[in-house]
Formats: sequence, structure tokens, C-alpha cells
Amino acid sequence: MTFSWCQERRAGTRRHRMRSVVLMAALFVFAGGASAAGGVYLATRQPGESISQLMGLSSVPNRPAPGFSLHDQFGKTVSLASFRGKAVALYFMDPRCIDVCPLVAHEFIEADRQLGPLARHVALVGVDVNPNVRSRASLLSFDREQGLNRLHNWYYVTGSLAALQRVWAAYSITVQVRPSTLNVVHTAVIDFIAPNGRERAMAAPGCRYRKNGTGYLPGDELAQWATGIASELRRLA
Repeated sequence: MTFSWCQERRAGTRRHRMRSVVLMAALFVFAGGASAAGGVYLATRQPGESISQLMGLSSVPNRPAPGFSLHDQFGKTVSLASFRGKAVALYFMDPRCIDVCPLVAHEFIEADRQLGPLARHVALVGVDVNPNVRSRASLLSFDREQGLNRLHNWYYVTGSLAALQRVWAAYSITVQVRPSTLNVVHTAVIDFIAPNGRERAMAAPGCRYRKNGTGYLPGDELAQWATGIASELRRLA
């Protein structure tokens, strides 16, 4: 079982200050502070707010996105540079996650549908964020469970622990593993990268929690998230 939490990641010292806040909130959920259904949702939706506000969508300094070279769920070597010329949505995803990650998977699937023919100019990329679950079989199993295996432009990448740790650090992704259970708490953000390889925006995905620890979003909010992701990718592509 994995608990992830949402963070609006900023450049500079504020980005690093936010790490401890995010992890404290996630550990609160893990400890049972969010046992009631719908008890926790970081970005609580306000009446009349825009989709961008719902997503916590924010611009970032226009700079090259940190590069990486890993292998995808089929064993093929994939680098960030290999997506040059395409708009990229990048998310750090745990194949054992039962809350935010499956929701983002479904948002990606619906966003891809909304993009239609433009989807061929888009790459949807997940980076493995579970230090103990890094096999291709685990990634492929998650893909089948969530329906991501139907997408032609979905890449779920993994690698050695050292290689993954370098990517996590480059994108300011904090990962904690509870030794007693191997449950993972990690920063959850979607990075939007332009076809020229430069970071342009990020969003902070959220979820509500059921009593059994699984995550959900009301159908209309999940659909709005998908629309927001598609809109941002369409703007960049």
C-alpha cells in the first residue's frame, strides 16, 4: 500500500521548504488521520474556480528540464531527449500506489482521448518512484490494471535505484519508505515540458481518501483534471 501526497513545487528555497510540509501531511494520512471517506484533499475545490485553479497549475522558470536515461516497461532505453519535439506530461508514479497514482493514470487516459490526433505529438511519461518495486513486470501489471497499456504514447520508466534517485533529486521528488511495511510516501506533481525540452508548468494532483486508504475523486473533478491536462499539453504542442 502506498500513500502519496500533492505538492506545488516551486524553484529555489521555497520548493525545498515545502518538502517537509508535504511529507508531514502524507504521514498524517498514513497514520490514520484521514480515515473517514473524503476526509483529506489537499487542493479543496472552491465554487466557481477555474480548472487551472483546481489543478494548482503554476508556471515555472523557463529552463531545461533535467535529463535522464532509463528503460521503459518494454525494456527499451528512453531518455528525456528522445521526446524532443513533443509536449510531455511527466509524473512520478508508484506501481503499488492505491491513491493518487491511479487517479493520475485515469486522467492521462482521458486527456489522451480528448487530444485526439494531436496525441501523436504528446508523450505521457511516468517515472517509477518505488525504490523496492522496479521490475518491468510490476510496471506492466500496473499498466494493465489501470488501462494505460492501451495508450500508444505512454512510457513508464524505471532503472537502477541509483539512477532513479538521481532523477528524483533532479525534480525535487522526496521519497520515504516505512521500514516496517515498505509503504511509500512521495511528492506528487505533474511536470509539463515543452517540445524544446524546457519546463513550463506544473500541477499538484490531489485525491480524497476512503476508509480503506484507497483514493478517489468525484467523476466531474476527475474529468476536469483530464481536460486541464489536455489543455496544457495542447497549448505546449
